[in-house]
Amino acid sequence: MVSHPGVFSPTAPTLTDEKNSYASLPYSQEKELDPRYAEAPEFAHANHAPQLAFDQDSSTHKVAVNGEYRDSEYPETVYARYASPPYGQVPGYEMRRPELGGQEQENGQPRVKRKKKWIILAIVLLVLLGAGLGAGLGIGLRSKDSSTNAGSSGQTGSSSQADPNSNSNSSSNSTTAQASTAVLERTGIAMTARGDGAGTLLYYQAPNGSLIENFFETSALQDLDSSNLTWRATTQSTIPTPGIISQTPLTAASYTFSGETFRHLFYTNSQGQILETRATSSSSSWSSPTPVLNETYFGPVLISGSSPGLQACHSPSLPTLFLFYANQKGFFDLLSRPHSNPSNWSSEQIFPLADKFAGGACDVTVSTNDTATTSTISVFYGNFSSDSIVHWAQQRTRDPDGAPSWTRVPEEVVATNPLSTMASYGDMALATGTEGEKTLFYGGTAEEVRQVGYGAGEPTGASGVASWEPGRIVRGSKMAAGIVGNQVLLVYQSAAEALSVGRPNRNGALMGNGTLTIIT
Repeated sequence: MVSHPGVFSPTAPTLTDEKNSYASLPYSQEKELDPRYAEAPEFAHANHAPQLAFDQDSSTHKVAVNGEYRDSEYPETVYARYASPPYGQVPGYEMRRPELGGQEQENGQPRVKRKKKWIILAIVLLVLLGAGLGAGLGIGLRSKDSSTNAGSSGQTGSSSQADPNSNSNSSSNSTTAQASTAVLERTGIAMTARGDGAGTLLYYQAPNGSLIENFFETSALQDLDSSNLTWRATTQSTIPTPGIISQTPLTAASYTFSGETFRHLFYTNSQGQILETRATSSSSSWSSPTPVLNETYFGPVLISGSSPGLQACHSPSLPTLFLFYANQKGFFDLLSRPHSNPSNWSSEQIFPLADKFAGGACDVTVSTNDTATTSTISVFYGNFSSDSIVHWAQQRTRDPDGAPSWTRVPEEVVATNPLSTMASYGDMALATGTEGEKTLFYGGTAEEVRQVGYGAGEPTGASGVASWEPGRIVRGSKMAAGIVGNQVLLVYQSAAEALSVGRPNRNGALMGNGTLTIIT
């Protein structure tokens, strides 16, 4: 059906005196300035000091020191230690006042005692500093735990309810200095509007691997006008997900059917199976996960390795739930099942030329005229040979039986634009507006976000390609997109353990971009 396009701190030297071994003694053992020690050098012993004339005026003891005190003016020769001029009379000459007992003083305190005081003070300061650091670290860890509100494993569920009487705006303003919400590096991310239209659901893995669901009322989400972004979750809970692997791709869908609001969440286990857990109302518990489908006539339904290629979408008019995934065999497969029979999955179509390690995306738009309601199913994925994207579409009025064939949509703008290249292992995300306009995101070869725009109406190729700056993503990370309050939002990872949210316009210019903090 389709042709294959080809594929310092230096150490001070020790001072030594070869004639006087005392020279290298520690300070507490030095005796050269204390005349009481007989073993001190003779020139320092009192019995050997020169017996010369001595001026008895204690206030005019003299010693020739510099040019102002000449020998001709002061003939007496005296021992400088005990006959120095009064302190302050000799410019530039500083000396320590001697004290009996062999210890010199400075500023009225013995040196040894002074040193001891400083040592004790330093120890006290170190103890205080250590206590402060310990307290700070403990507070930080508690803050991080509370931000995730996650359990110790993915096997138990818990939830928290936000205070409905709190002021959302003042809470957001007071939390701009909080740490960002911690997530698992390269976590899967899923975002979808809740089926009853009350708000947005966001899913990701916490650092311990547990799976977190947040529900945000639309009015609680603030605009992305600063680098700090705080969303107040109305509820936050941990979903039981036995068998879940770290960094699994995630996708979710929600819709109303027979008066109930359904939620579906898909993830993978270590065997590559796609597991589904669902809740049959907006507040009910989650079902035990089961494999979506074990095998089709194409072979086992197994996702390809660490591929992010897993995307759910649904049609309210058919009504049908679709699951689009990258199969281990090297193609993308579209599964479907009617809302009325949750276990009746089947394979509808396989798509060739696929990069099975990259992401995929799908959506369903509905148009109505005088005679019929038409659902247009669109799928996107990476081309394994050209690093570009492949786009297919099908229009149907009721069910697959007798539906027209799938049509490959030419992507001439994407194919000829150097900004359009898609990274292997890069994820995809699709946001669809109420009129059917589409914004497709994927990871580029330079770890940047690429954005492609599509108009409403009949399936056509992209109208333009943009590259976000800033907008770097963690290599191999996942992303999710959606429409919140008529704004296109992309949730992605630009840091290893945090989520970022970008709000672009249709031309790819970022109107807001920040690190996500979730509070409850």
